[in-house]
Amino acid sequence: MRSLIIALAALLAVACSAADRVGRFGISLGGGYDTLAMGDANSNGGSGSLRSGSLLLDEAMAGSNGSIQSGASLDLGFHYRLLPNLALGLNASYLMPKVRETNASFPTSIGPVVPGVSPGNWNYTVYERYNVLETLFRADAVLPVGGLDLRLGGGLGWAWLCGASISSNLPQAVADSNKASLPYGPGGDLVSVTVPKSQDVLLYGSAPSWRLGAGADWWIDPHFSLGLDAGWRWCKIAQVSMAQGGSGTLKHADGSNLELDYSGFIAGLKGVFWF
Repeated sequence: MRSLIIALAALLAVACSAADRVGRFGISLGGGYDTLAMGDANSNGGSGSLRSGSLLLDEAMAGSNGSIQSGASLDLGFHYRLLPNLALGLNASYLMPKVRETNASFPTSIGPVVPGVSPGNWNYTVYERYNVLETLFRADAVLPVGGLDLRLGGGLGWAWLCGASISSNLPQAVADSNKASLPYGPGGDLVSVTVPKSQDVLLYGSAPSWRLGAGADWWIDPHFSLGLDAGWRWCKIAQVSMAQGGSGTLKHADGSNLELDYSGFIAGLKGVFWF
């Protein structure tokens, strides 16, 4: 009990009074853990292929059975203490969801006609990366309690797919030839399929984002504090476009657009340098 009282007293010790915090500008660096809804993207497994503009990728993604439920984030923030009970900020977060990997191969009966690659031996892995960059303006009501600032607030912003791609480790002979003939047409006719040399289909899309949450800052000294944040994000990208080897918009087999839902619980730690 005595140790607990000493620890609590140290936590509440006033390293920088509430009045002294007003007018200060801060820069924060941190990271966090995010849960993700991704219901639409996770429903692809076994339910029919996505039309990505590449039969190679479609064939693999149709059999995908992994789920994307969480990710890690890196955070950069700029903070301004306008009033003893009001803080403003601008945050940028780079969210990196779990990379989904799907192993795939073509049966011998529909093996590709590519020099150096025998039918039935075309095995490859498809990697789905749905990284996103989120920028957010936020405002927090602040309750100073000794050396602590207790916060409650939210923010509005925008999120962009950034570094998002669907890629594969196709055999080098396929990448070098840049074309393959696959019997996927009506009646088994050969269909010419372009295989990008980069083996990447880059993804583009954006949507508004907003958050609600609470947090606490512990002022260790007048120029540095440690922060803890937790809350909920709402963000859904309703249209994902492709470039560099893809064409148009990612769609389900039924023609509906793929939606990437980044909504979910978020939590993070940060260090703030105050000036």
